[in-house]
Amino acid sequence: MWRTLACMALAISAGVFVVSLAVAQRPRQPGQPNRPNYQVPPKGELPADEKVMGLYLNFVRDAEKLAKEYESSGKTELARGVYLEILKFAPNYKPAKDKLEQFREKEATADKKSVDVFANKGWQDAGIQTIPGKPITISASGSWTCKVNQEVGPEGLQVSEELKDCAIGSLVGVVVPPTEKDSTGRPKEITLQPFSVGAEKHLTPSVAGKLMFRIYDIKTADNSGKLKVEVMGTFERK
Repeated sequence: MWRTLACMALAISAGVFVVSLAVAQRPRQPGQPNRPNYQVPPKGELPADEKVMGLYLNFVRDAEKLAKEYESSGKTELARGVYLEILKFAPNYKPAKDKLEQFREKEATADKKSVDVFANKGWQDAGIQTIPGKPITISASGSWTCKVNQEVGPEGLQVSEELKDCAIGSLVGVVVPPTEKDSTGRPKEITLQPFSVGAEKHLTPSVAGKLMFRIYDIKTADNSGKLKVEVMGTFERK
């Protein structure tokens, strides 16, 4: 790790900015020494100096070796971090991009849990704790009955400002983070951000918290029916 960081610091101190990496062999011209040459993309993307480029190549090779060592020992997050560092130097380096995509696909199908969400209840705990930065996919099936008997004005019925674009009777969700206390021991106020789910929702939570669902309606007591909601991805079971 320190060796790769040293390479990084050396390249940065040289004032070189990288957008993409393209390494290839070029045909050797008559009279030129028999040594590897590199195909340089348009001006400004890579250093023209082969020695400086060699620093980048060494960094990528060493970093990729380190990432594979982390991966083989089960330290996926460390491996991911190294591949991300590689892409900072070489944004188009395909092996690193492919590895990150493999990690993402594995996380997207790591676990699966189904829950029933009832139309005549408020927020319902799915028994799932979200993990920041980890993807989940929420899908719903079935049907429920939503009864609306509410006097409204010319603007119609609006349940909440956060979900004003949602249809009445649709499935909505929210992630409720743990309650924190202030210096006096009182619970801090939490601003929740409910979101529309509908039939399917792909989500990468930014916070850890309880995943909860409900029908989008003001009064739930006169509703009936339930939806089967399936959550797939990387999360903790409660």
